Amino acid sequence: MKQSQRFIYYFCLSLVFACADAESNTDPSTPSAGSPAAYPAGTPAGYPAGSPGASMAGIMLVQPTATGLQITSPQSGQIFTENTFEVKGVHPTASSVMVNGMPVDVINGAFSLMYTATQEGVQTISASDDRSQTMVSCFVDLTAPELKIDSPLYGTFVTYPNALQVQGTVFEYGSGIASVSVNGQPATVEPSGRFFASITPPVGLNKILVEAKDRAGKSASQKRAVMAGEFKNWQDGLSDAISLKITPPAFDVVEEALINQIENGLLNQVLPAPTEDFAINNLQFQSIGINFEPKDGYIDLEIRVNQLRVDATVSYGITVDGIVSVDPAVFTAKVYLSATPSGNLSVDVMNPYLDLQNLNIDLGNSLTNQLVNLVDGYIQDYINDSLSGLIEQYLVNELIQPELLNPTFNFLKYQTQLHIKLKEIQIVPAALMAKADILLDEISVYHQNPGYLYVQNPMPPAMPSEKVNLALPGNFFHYLFGHLWQGGLLDISLDQLLTDPPSVLKVSALNGFANGHLTEYMGADEFVQVSLRPMLPPTVRFSANDPSHLYIDAYDLFLDLQLSDGRAFATFALDVMGKVKPSILNGEFHLDLEVQSEVRFIDAPLFDVKGDLIVTLLQPLLDGLPALLGPGVLDNIFDLTQLELFGVQLRSAMVNSSPMPNPYLYLGVDISN
Repeated sequence: MKQSQRFIYYFCLSLVFACADAESNTDPSTPSAGSPAAYPAGTPAGYPAGSPGASMAGIMLVQPTATGLQITSPQSGQIFTENTFEVKGVHPTASSVMVNGMPVDVINGAFSLMYTATQEGVQTISASDDRSQTMVSCFVDLTAPELKIDSPLYGTFVTYPNALQVQGTVFEYGSGIASVSVNGQPATVEPSGRFFASITPPVGLNKILVEAKDRAGKSASQKRAVMAGEFKNWQDGLSDAISLKITPPAFDVVEEALINQIENGLLNQVLPAPTEDFAINNLQFQSIGINFEPKDGYIDLEIRVNQLRVDATVSYGITVDGIVSVDPAVFTAKVYLSATPSGNLSVDVMNPYLDLQNLNIDLGNSLTNQLVNLVDGYIQDYINDSLSGLIEQYLVNELIQPELLNPTFNFLKYQTQLHIKLKEIQIVPAALMAKADILLDEISVYHQNPGYLYVQNPMPPAMPSEKVNLALPGNFFHYLFGHLWQGGLLDISLDQLLTDPPSVLKVSALNGFANGHLTEYMGADEFVQVSLRPMLPPTVRFSANDPSHLYIDAYDLFLDLQLSDGRAFATFALDVMGKVKPSILNGEFHLDLEVQSEVRFIDAPLFDVKGDLIVTLLQPLLDGLPALLGPGVLDNIFDLTQLELFGVQLRSAMVNSSPMPNPYLYLGVDISN
């Protein structure tokens, strides 16, 4: 209702009350039998000043006149939720009476007629004969209250445990406001219609539900979402973001991968260069074995080469070709891993030792003791340098490569780097364990915010015993999704996800909801763009009852319907609850998605949109979004193809969340070479 309409309405209403006061000879402070007990004397709480029912002084109570004329129905102050109701009365002597200026027959001392109100609000029923008159006032209430939330605004962050002030205005033009509640708790309501409440939302993403009820039982509600908690600076990164556990079976896979690469020529890449005195013409071996065995504080490394044969040329005054055989050649060392102060990985190879068993040198007829000793020394150095080169040039370099701790992160079309800062490495006989912080590259701020949500959560005391286990706390996802959100990367057009955008919405399908105005701007067969704007970052929940899924909540997710030139003609807010099962199969990322959503109308900036009807249209569309997207559309939104070490790649990974109160996401990862 516009301001001018409200003024006229209130002015006319005051005249009705004034006339009622002048013509009634009853006591307005005394309710008659059957009048609603909810109507106290004075101003009902929550009535806007001057609105219907703002003063009870004008409500007339029915009493018989001197001639016995009386209105028996409706009762004084009675509320009707339909605009037609029956008026009844009695008159012991008359044959007819006038009801609101219309003659009505009196039969056997009673009269009645059906009364239709032309507008909602106070209805004054008057009955009269030629000597007296009686009147009664009642209410017709056809509409729910109008509710407006002024605070909190969309996209509000609250530092826990600070209180959140919820306030706004409620307008009621019928029976009057009975109550206003915020998340089920009563709010303070002033006569002007302003309401106030103070709540302390728990940590996380919260819905704020404001409900207003009038005395006719009609209600209106508005929602907001707020993010409450402790917020950390983005530039500080996330501490204790990753817990890693690598078990002996994972070392077995790495051993097999290294053996495969050596058998495919890796050893030749690390062989020492020939000198003037010694050169290798050919190197052969029957088999090679590599063993990593975690000990207390280090990893025992053994490389065993069986039936090694080396064809060599030795120059010592004369040039001699010979054959050297060893069975086996055993190289051992201790490998120490540690985290540097800067968060990098340090690898130290200590106590290297080479054992050449069953060494045999065949120089043919040129065999001399001096030459044999020379070849023996060359072979010792050569094999030691070769295997040491394999360790230092390949194994160590692979472990300390920058890409390992700074992998490229791809989400849809966005690319950045995830910087992993090692904090602690612990090696015990059962496993290698590590803890790390993470930091994402800085990003342009699209959504203003105080930082990412941080929940106090200790590191998990134990992890399962798969080959490789990752434990990721809820903060990991708060940091990740918050990073994407603040940079506007979650503000997307659904056209990016839909395989066939023309199959979604056409102007012709929505034209009726905009009172026919859309076709004035666009052709009937043109497509309506649908875009999403999350006002708050999504959050992740884990469920002990369903440990294989993540639960992602996104409240106050604005959905814009736009014309082809980008102008929004309708805006809705969604509360989306997603049930997600991520997995990796054969190195590829897969995402099974179930969606539940609630749609509510927010605004129509261009046209008078029939919001309720569009909500009816959008709700099943959103509920069926996973089916509409089709299987596999969201697969590989994370690019995992670059995750490789020693030729070992992710093969599969399954999600399993830990029980509360320490929620963690465990990824049991299977790897293969």
